[in-house]
This record gives sequence, structure tokens and C-alpha cells, in this order.
Amino acid sequence: FYYTTAAASYKESGLYKVSKDSFKKTKIANGNVNNLNVSGDYIYYVVGAPGSLWKMNKNGHLRRPVVFSQMTNVIISGGKIYYRLTLCDGIGIKTEWLKPFVGSIYSCDLNGRDKKLISKEEILCFTVDGEKIYYIDHTDNYSIWRMDTSGKNREKLHSSKSPEMNFSVPNFDEKYLYFTADNCLYRMDKETLEKDVLLEESFSDMIVYGESIFFCTSDERGIFRLSKDGREKEHLFKGRFPGFEVAENSLFFYYNGEGLHCLDIETRKLTKLSDD
Repeated sequence: FYYTTAAASYKESGLYKVSKDSFKKTKIANGNVNNLNVSGDYIYYVVGAPGSLWKMNKNGHLRRPVVFSQMTNVIISGGKIYYRLTLCDGIGIKTEWLKPFVGSIYSCDLNGRDKKLISKEEILCFTVDGEKIYYIDHTDNYSIWRMDTSGKNREKLHSSKSPEMNFSVPNFDEKYLYFTADNCLYRMDKETLEKDVLLEESFSDMIVYGESIFFCTSDERGIFRLSKDGREKEHLFKGRFPGFEVAENSLFFYYNGEGLHCLDIETRKLTKLSDD
């Protein structure tokens, strides 16, 4: 697996790859690296926050630029790169005269060619599911919307009561969307748009992985695992976490300011991976 660190010096920060078996790590890039995507034989990443998009092979070689525009929220899906601009890219200015606008979404191929503007809306964050883009519109009180990857057929899915109450861009499986808003975890049918409240909680992050929903609370109770029907909840680890990742049978998170840690979900064994 791959992870990034942000340190005070250029040499200490960067991108690492780690063996799943031995946890031996190798640094493959320096600098402020963000928005990792692995597709085929290549790693795609943004240099800076925001920054330009680059690619290299999994050993850190053949490094080259893909898109020079300033961007965040990069997603690779269906052989395309989708990204969110953070500065004006010369395709019209929708705010004040010569003032950069934030939030337009573009797509391109895996080499940065065939660039297309999908949306000029001021989108906060988005995700891609097949031929659909799900996104948060902060100009509409952080409501959840979806549209085709062409930018057409926009429709509102959920209106948030308050932007301060734990909203998230949806996670998804084949049938449902899962998202947090208004201190609730919702499950929505993609076809009928019928939704249920699975859990009322104060969330800081949520990830759907396999047959479970993982979430962490905004207080020190920590990380939990929830069944997709909301009936079974299991506490996994105590602490305060702004976010985490799930891969195979492990959780990855920064813990107590002491670097990156890996928690085996079944055995609850905690392994420290990095001091950074």
C-alpha cells in the first residue's frame, strides 16, 4: 500500500510504499504529495495542496506531469481522470472580473489529453460511480446532488439542515448510497431515491468497505464498524481521529501525534508504521 506524509522539511515529507507482509517501507517521492490514485502500473498524485497532477510507475520512476492546472479531489474511474479545479483555467469566469473561481470539474484521459469541462458549478467535493458524479454544492447549504459524467441530468438528492452537522460526499455499493448529514448516517436506494436513517451519531469520517460501514466519531470514542443494515455495531478502537482509511483487513490512521499506525481489525493488533 501507499501513503503520504507532511513534514516540516521537503526531505522528510513525501510518498512511501509499504509491504503488506513485512511493513517494510520505501520512499519513492519527495515533497507535499496529495490525492493518491493507483491505476494499472502507475501512481497518480497531486504535488501541492492544491497543485498539478503527476504520474509515475510504482517504483517511483518515469515521473512526468499529466495536468498542470491547480487542482484537488482527483478520482480515476472508467479509464478517465476526474478533478476539481481550484483556480480559473481560462474557461470563463463566473465570479467577479478576473477573480479565480473554485469548484469546476473536468475530465481527461490517463495522459492528460481529451480534456473536457463537466461543470462550472462551485462544487465542494465529489465522487464518481460509473456514469454518475455525486457531489456537495456548498452554495445550496451543502446539499447532495448527482449528475451524469457529461454534466447533464442534475438532481438534488438530499438537503442538509446545517453545514456544521457532519456532511459527507456519498460512499456507494451496487444498490445504495451511504452518506452522513445532520448528525445522521443515511442509506439511499440509487434507483428509487428512498432513504433510511441507519444511525444517529456525531461523525468525523465514514467509509463503506466490503460488507461493512466504518466510521469514527467526532469525540474520543473512536472508530466503529456497522453492518450495512445498521443493526450491528462494533467498537474497534478508542481515540479522536479526523479520518482513517480501510484496506483489506486493516485500518490506517494517525494516532496521538505519533505517526501512522495500522490496526488489524480482527486481532486488534496495533502496528506503528511511521514516525512522520
